[in-house]
Amino acid sequence: MKIKDFHSVLEKYCFPIFLTFSLICIVLSIGNFDRALAIQDKSTSGIFSTNLILYPEIYKNDIISFVTNIGYLNPLVLAQVLFKQTLNIDPYYLSYLFLVIGNLLFIFGFFKLTKYFTKENFLSCLITLISLGVVILDNNIANFGPGTSFQTFPDINFYALGIICYLFFNLLKRNFIQAVFLVELLIFFHLGHALLILPIFYLTLISNLIFNCISLEYFLKTLSVSLICILTIFLIYFFNVSVSDIAVSNNHIFSFISGTVGGHIYPWEYEKYPNILINFFAVLLVFTFFYKKIKNLNSEFWILFFSISSLVCFYAISHFLILFFEIEEYIRFVQILPMRSSVYIQLLIFPVLIFYILNFLVTSKNKWQLSCLIIFFILIGSHKSFASWIIFDLNFLKLSNFVLIKIISAILISIFFYFLYKKISDANKYFLPYFLTVVFSCFIFLESFNLFYGSNFSNKKDHQLVQLLKWMDKKTPSDSRFITIEYEIQMNGLSNRSTFRPFPFIPEVYRVQDRETEKFSDFVLDFWKLEKVSERGWFDNFAKKEIYKKFSQINKNDVNYLAEISDSNFLISKAKGLDFEVVFFNETYFVYLIN
Repeated sequence: MKIKDFHSVLEKYCFPIFLTFSLICIVLSIGNFDRALAIQDKSTSGIFSTNLILYPEIYKNDIISFVTNIGYLNPLVLAQVLFKQTLNIDPYYLSYLFLVIGNLLFIFGFFKLTKYFTKENFLSCLITLISLGVVILDNNIANFGPGTSFQTFPDINFYALGIICYLFFNLLKRNFIQAVFLVELLIFFHLGHALLILPIFYLTLISNLIFNCISLEYFLKTLSVSLICILTIFLIYFFNVSVSDIAVSNNHIFSFISGTVGGHIYPWEYEKYPNILINFFAVLLVFTFFYKKIKNLNSEFWILFFSISSLVCFYAISHFLILFFEIEEYIRFVQILPMRSSVYIQLLIFPVLIFYILNFLVTSKNKWQLSCLIIFFILIGSHKSFASWIIFDLNFLKLSNFVLIKIISAILISIFFYFLYKKISDANKYFLPYFLTVVFSCFIFLESFNLFYGSNFSNKKDHQLVQLLKWMDKKTPSDSRFITIEYEIQMNGLSNRSTFRPFPFIPEVYRVQDRETEKFSDFVLDFWKLEKVSERGWFDNFAKKEIYKKFSQINKNDVNYLAEISDSNFLISKAKGLDFEVVFFNETYFVYLIN
């Protein structure tokens, strides 16, 4: 079979092949699911939120029960509850399945968006592969992304971003009615993203009308249909008001998050923020330099690009001004996490950028130039981001990251393709795309295997935690309550036991702020004899270290006092030899029975 005949067959079947390969890598990346549920089930889409709804009697006096209301708005959680109650299907297996589906949905959405520019299945698969290989979601200014090619814990973000990619595809195709229903779907999957996307949708719609790209009749029709999205958002708001007292002061919320270092709220305080910033602007810079040479950038693209970039700039500036000038009246806007909208720019321009680079490489006649660019691709793929290997991660011999193995594998693949190129005369047109497909497939597979190995055979402390959580679930009565300072023990998908954590209510700060949580936080600070600090917020690293230190030195009287007010009967500590009976221990944790 000739190369071109082989390519035509591959063009037809490449997407299902790519999905199958991705499925294998997703399963490897997730690795030990028990570990993921033990250390990362902190969102509102995993088993933990499902348990809050399924077993209200267990968590009725637990401060963490305030997360329940958010769980009622999550389709994955509701599906897990429904299947458990009707068919007795364990949420453990459904949560795993939903995690896999979420990854595949993002791949599908990004593939569709990419195909708008490439028009070919194989090139779209290759660009999606490259995007996964360099972890495109990390190329934004909000410290937002999985940090790996795939999501490895129960979370809703990949569902949301997959919907957003497909939404952008429909906006580029001017299928605005279909886009409305995608926004409506996004509201249920991720309200925060929906609130950021809706103005982008309306600005794109209005811009298309102004530039006579759509008729006034179609504009009005779309506008009327879009009211369903506004109505849904109001219904969700009124639902929250009816089930929860959300009248907590903005001052309380502002004081809380202004003391939280790093993350989405203050990404510039994150230690790797310069790396994140370089990643983000490197993509923009290369796109700005080359965009004139890309023929597919029609008016539909520029209208959408203008709408996204305008709103993202507005969100980012507003976010910064509210925090910098401490404008408490608008602090709830920051809770939507507007800085993460910067990923929308990357999602739109990254396919265009890679498409151009691939076309440039294929048509390049300069062998030295071609060789340098291929080497650049290999280095980028082996280190997963644009800036990490250039500035911050020069120690590329760390075998734990498989970087050296990735580079060696790329060299071996290069040698193989060089001899193949010499032997097959009609390989020139397809040489580079096939080469990069194999290289990045190898990179993603190695990275996935690295995560699989790490989750199963490394991270010994995490496995000690899993052992503890499973013991809590299997060996203690369901009405047991545990005093602990560990965040992972308070929120996880394994133990299904109530906890009392004498720590300010931080877990769902961006989603749950209630008068009861404010009272609880005040009580905890008073118990540890810590005061609110007005200058930089009342929760900071100093307060965290102080509370953890005091808990490790807690005396019997304080333990008994906490047990009495919280109706707890077990204490979980890393300290050995406390004046209570030990009922469980491993290399990391001791569980004491409180008399």
